[in-house]
Amino acid sequence: MKCFRIKTSIVEEDERDTKGIRAKLNFGHTIGHALEAATEYQGYTHGEAIAIGMICASEIAERLGMVPQEITLQIQKQFERAGLPSTIEGTDVDTVFSFMRHDKKFVGVSNRFVLPNGKIGCSVLKDNIGESLIGEIIQSHILPKSKKVTLLKRQ
Repeated sequence: MKCFRIKTSIVEEDERDTKGIRAKLNFGHTIGHALEAATEYQGYTHGEAIAIGMICASEIAERLGMVPQEITLQIQKQFERAGLPSTIEGTDVDTVFSFMRHDKKFVGVSNRFVLPNGKIGCSVLKDNIGESLIGEIIQSHILPKSKKVTLLKRQ
């Protein structure tokens, strides 16, 4: 209920999304929406995909020196306690990127992320994050495909 009240107050403050205040509600959505689409909306629920996106966004902020590693670990531990995933299966980084480029938060070729800034609950919009950094972070969450072992029959 507390989360609902917080979200409602943010939406009421910026009902038409013209002040940039509502953007903080998109924390984790840039990668999360792409992950949903990349797995054809079958691999993850919306909440699961956004949780992974939030962890990735926090790692991006961490690598940019905006938050300490403890923040990312705290976010990830809370999600794991809630039974949410932190790893990606069923897709690859190129597919996630192709869907991410079609996200409404991309303007032309510029990307836009909501990143934590300083502590949990504080965020900032950050544009033009290097794709190599984003790719590294996404790749670090992709589980390697299990190698199929083919047994040869003896004759």
